[in-house]
Amino acid sequence: MELGRIASARLARLALAVALGAAATAGATWAAAHGVPATQPEPTAPTEAAPAPLVVPDVRRLAFVFAKGALEDAGFAWRVRGPVHGYPANTVVAQSPPPGAAVVDTGAPLVTLTLKRNLAYPQAGEPEDASPYAATAVKAAAAGRDRSARRLASSGARLLP
Repeated sequence: MELGRIASARLARLALAVALGAAATAGATWAAAHGVPATQPEPTAPTEAAPAPLVVPDVRRLAFVFAKGALEDAGFAWRVRGPVHGYPANTVVAQSPPPGAAVVDTGAPLVTLTLKRNLAYPQAGEPEDASPYAATAVKAAAAGRDRSARRLASSGARLLP
C-alpha cells in the first residue's frame, strides 16, 4: 500500500511537470508568433546628448558696455583689438566670429571686438580690453558646420577641428 502511494505521488508530479512544460512551450510559441523577444535586451549605457551650440549674438553698433554684457550673458568671453580701447561709451563696429555663427560650447568661446571711439564721452579711467572669463577656443558647431566654418574663416577667426 505504501508503495502504491509513492508511485501515485510520483505520477502526479510527473503529470504536473509535463503540464508546466507544455504551458511554457505554448507561451514561448505565442511570444514568438507575436514578436515578443525571448530574452530581455541588454541594457545600454546612457548616452549624453551633445550640448546645443552657442549662437554668436550681434553686438555691432552697441555701446561697448552693453555689448560685453550681452556676450557674457550668452556664454562668451571677449577681447578688444585695435587702437580704440574698451571704454564703456565706445561703439562696437566689428566682431569675430560674425553674428549668427554657431559655435561649440567650449567653455567661453572668444569673440573679438573692434571699437570706434565715442567722442561725446571722455576716455577716463582704465579701459577694459579683456573679459573676466578665461577665453576658450572657437570651434564651428557640427550642425551646419560647412556654412558656419566658411563664415568663421572669412571673418579671420581661427578654427579648430
